[in-house]
Amino acid sequence: MFAEKKATAERLFPFYNKLKKAWCKESCSPSLRENWPNVSIAKGQCFVTAIAVQETFGGEVFELHLAEKEIHYYNIIDGGIVDLSSEQFGDAITADFYRSGVPSDVALRMSDTIKRNRYTVLINRLKDEA
Repeated sequence: MFAEKKATAERLFPFYNKLKKAWCKESCSPSLRENWPNVSIAKGQCFVTAIAVQETFGGEVFELHLAEKEIHYYNIIDGGIVDLSSEQFGDAITADFYRSGVPSDVALRMSDTIKRNRYTVLINRLKDEA
């Protein structure tokens, strides 16, 4: 979990713990399911996580274009970067990693049936954790 502001991190930590229990193969990006969770439990969970964070805590969803067709999603809350799926990149991640990110068109991204279905799976599992 990466949070630029300590107060935000403290507020989000209980939600982060629920997310780790809710992430599953079905909420993972289809292109990464074959190796999930062998690489990292957070790998392939960034989109659904960023949407869940936005709906729960507000803020904006940003996307970071890492490589050809590889996009990482995270949040900006109260002016600070929040990435609850950052552990897939290791512990050495800093705010500089996110500086080239841009606001995501969430409505467009959610119009994708596969993404919407993955999000539904995650939300249902989060409700079960409540």
